[in-house]
Amino acid sequence: MKVTVEELRVQLDAMTQSAPQPVPSNSSTAQLVKDSDGRKKTVVVSNLTPVHGVSDGTLFRDFCSNNLNLKPYVDEKRVRRVGKGAPQKLLVPLLSELLAAKVLRCAKELRLSADDDVKKMYINPDLSPEDAKAAYEKKLARRLKLFINKFSN
Repeated sequence: MKVTVEELRVQLDAMTQSAPQPVPSNSSTAQLVKDSDGRKKTVVVSNLTPVHGVSDGTLFRDFCSNNLNLKPYVDEKRVRRVGKGAPQKLLVPLLSELLAAKVLRCAKELRLSADDDVKKMYINPDLSPEDAKAAYEKKLARRLKLFINKFSN
């Protein structure tokens, strides 16, 4: 078992050492900043089933007011379904970064709901592919570290 733990430590060290990121050119820097600012104001909602005759923006706003005690402003025209699967994830642009952060903070309370359908709902930040990969690797490193600590004693 010690050999396995040592191998895991080597993998953990390799994951925690970050590779230098290429510096974007000036033309793409402005686009990256604009994209990043837009993503900070946007949340991704999973498992919110569409209702016939009700817009997704209204559905999200009603869900928030009923389950999170929030009534966020939602631009109905910019709300859209993305991805594959049933139901598709809902991309919801909000008015400000502060409002998006508040929705994300309150979304943790969904796990405590008595309603099983509400417990299955997830509201996450809108991450770029690079940020999503970094978050995934961070989560793996955290789990690996917990595993090493558990079995190295």
